[in-house]
Amino acid sequence: MPEETSAAPEAPPPDDLAVVDKPLPPLNDSDGFVRGQAAGFNLPSIWTADSDLVRRFAVLIENARRGEAPPRRLGLSVLSPAEKFPVRQDGERFFLDPAGYARYDPYLDQLERLDPAALAAFINLLGPLLNEALGELDYGGDAEDAVLAAIDQALAAPVVEGDIELVRPGLMFQYADPALESLGGLQKQVLRMGPRNAQRLHTYLRRLRPLL
Repeated sequence: MPEETSAAPEAPPPDDLAVVDKPLPPLNDSDGFVRGQAAGFNLPSIWTADSDLVRRFAVLIENARRGEAPPRRLGLSVLSPAEKFPVRQDGERFFLDPAGYARYDPYLDQLERLDPAALAAFINLLGPLLNEALGELDYGGDAEDAVLAAIDQALAAPVVEGDIELVRPGLMFQYADPALESLGGLQKQVLRMGPRNAQRLHTYLRRLRPLL
């Protein structure tokens, strides 16, 4: 019978493939870490120019989780166009002007340039910091649940083809369709992207969600 030999020990991975367990910085000192981790995404510099980036991201997630649009406070107005949405008038009737949909093209172009797996890994990496920041906002769950809930809110926004009629009972326009008017702020913003961009957003989020 041949003599049994023990298996040779597995060779360690090359240095460039070694996994480094690098601890996260404290929340108050995390801006440099976040910018460094996000550098490969080639985001517009204005998106990462402010301080307290994790806290700002947490506010965005918390608002979206509740169906609210990104707040214009804390510098998050950079996530939505500054110009008012154009309205088209036809006689005495008003409609969303499809020309306004193009205002959101750059945002969807930027999103689609991000690899969903890389973005999911980035969000997962920041999980403990986001948990702390969300806790400061009195959110009782963890970051993963909040992000998934925010994605589900956006995915629930309808994709509406054709004219969208408006009414103006006062100073502000409202949607003539009660079902659209009853939508939350986040879903109304998705609606204002237009059907093509809304579908682009939904497609991307459906790719991202299982990776979180």
